[in-house]
Amino acid sequence: MGRRHRWFRRATERWLHRAERGSGTMAAMLVCTVLLSLLASGIVAGQCWLAASTARTAADLSSLAASGDTEPTVLSGQPCLTARQVARDNGASLRSCRVDGFDVTVEVSVDSGTPFGEARARSTAGPRPGSPPGSPPRRTPPPRVAPAPGR
Repeated sequence: MGRRHRWFRRATERWLHRAERGSGTMAAMLVCTVLLSLLASGIVAGQCWLAASTARTAADLSSLAASGDTEPTVLSGQPCLTARQVARDNGASLRSCRVDGFDVTVEVSVDSGTPFGEARARSTAGPRPGSPPGSPPRRTPPPRVAPAPGR
């Protein structure tokens, strides 16, 4: 009985040893695949973040530039032309422009270069509510600090 047991044990060990051959290669390939997937996901996320940031910047600058062209002497439509040019200069395309008095609302988009489409941003600029156009910003007095107790 001892010989059969030893023979079975040796045969099983040989089979297990042969069955595990190449498993290190497969484990290394799995690790590389996971790392490459994480790297690709990080690159796509970075591209989306960059496109969103570019869209926000272009929207803000476009609305600010267009709100400067809303003087009563300026022809209608000029603010939107200014917004379109500023958006284009900042790598975005103007999707919509609305002039409401002295306020200008623009929406721009930037292609993210990913399967997730484009990044959009909206911004509104104009004078502070209640202030006439061209008036300097109202200065607020500095906050009063209460004296320390015991002085």
